[in-house]
Amino acid sequence: MHAMTKLFVVAGLVFATACGGKADGVISEFESFKSKMCDCKDKSCAEGVKGEMKEWEKKMKEEGMKKKDLTDDQKKRVKEIDKELDSCADKLLK
Repeated sequence: MHAMTKLFVVAGLVFATACGGKADGVISEFESFKSKMCDCKDKSCAEGVKGEMKEWEKKMKEEGMKKKDLTDDQKKRVKEIDKELDSCADKLLK
């Protein structure tokens, strides 16, 4: 598995752990990381987004988020975002 894929799978799992209505807000945050990554034009930008995501991932872990609290629709959306984000990252971080 590509290193970026691992990062985004982990990030997806971490962010996907929010409870109830909070999950939608967390999904929205993850969507913003995807947008940032896909807007990047060079490796430096992509690495910056990757660093931001790592910090965000730490925050989610500290808040004790649980993946099991997501609905099936939320899990599906997480996978879609993660796939798009990974595709954009792969273009810049190879």
